[in-house]
Amino acid sequence: MNQAFTYPWVLLLLPLAILPWLNRGQDVIKIPSLWLMADESVSHWVEKFLQLTISLLIVTLILAIATPFQPEQTIERTGQGAEIILLLDRSRSMDQPFFTREHRTIPRLARPGTMSKGMVARNLLSEFVIARKNDRFGMVVFSTRPIQVLPLTDKQEAVLAAIDAGSVGRGLAETDITSGVMEALRFFDGKDYRGSRIVMLISDGASELRVSDKARLIDALRRLRVSFYWIYIRSTNAVDLFKPVADTKYAPQQEWHQFFADAEIPYRVYTAEDPQGLQAAIADINRLQNLPILYQDIIPRQDLAKYFYGLAAVLLLFLTILQLLKIRQGAWP
Repeated sequence: MNQAFTYPWVLLLLPLAILPWLNRGQDVIKIPSLWLMADESVSHWVEKFLQLTISLLIVTLILAIATPFQPEQTIERTGQGAEIILLLDRSRSMDQPFFTREHRTIPRLARPGTMSKGMVARNLLSEFVIARKNDRFGMVVFSTRPIQVLPLTDKQEAVLAAIDAGSVGRGLAETDITSGVMEALRFFDGKDYRGSRIVMLISDGASELRVSDKARLIDALRRLRVSFYWIYIRSTNAVDLFKPVADTKYAPQQEWHQFFADAEIPYRVYTAEDPQGLQAAIADINRLQNLPILYQDIIPRQDLAKYFYGLAAVLLLFLTILQLLKIRQGAWP
């Protein structure tokens, strides 16, 4: 066990532990008869035991004052799960409510006109995180520019707080998926591959996919061995990813879908037209991604001084009891 001291100079006082062993004068006791003398061997060993106890008390107090601690440690563990980056669209359209063709309402999940697509997505993502206790999550939100909300962590409280923080403020009009994806991939860049890596995009739109960006996106996706999941929240009259559109109409959503499909990476796309479809998509990802993973667990610094103070208190109590039980020699007539 690696240990360190906050005040190591206090250890210079450790030689004080020899004080109980120094020779000291003995009181002269008058005894009228040799028959009344106690067994000398017993008193000798009792005296040595007391000296040892006092020395141990001195050492314990000095170590406690020096404030020992165990430094922060990083331990590699094996679990079932994945490293998942939540890439959440924060464009203005995600602040709009779900409106299905039938204008149905879904109890507890969303009601048209009251709960936005972004809010439904965050609620379901929170349930997704709670159900996956062994995963490590990171989070990026994006509209015009990406914002890294949370680095990779296995602390669920932090992940849930980051998801909730995604609702702060109003989104912008743009949906720049390119910058969002690149920001998500930076979580893995330069790090050892430890198991399943996932980027989970939740978006209801897409921006133009520039030819100059295609090569670096494909290189990063393949080099970092990332699986990509896109939950496409499709509003009424929005582009269908799987149906051709008129030649005169540009559909960036379809271009992005085709790009990911041709990138030779693990890729799945889900179309969610209502909260129920969004819930089904997230549940399917939860079912698919449950593979062995190596991850690093950080154990924070631990203060050890309290244990030494506790031992010193026990030793002091023991010595106090012995002192109270000690038979004192009175004046003999």
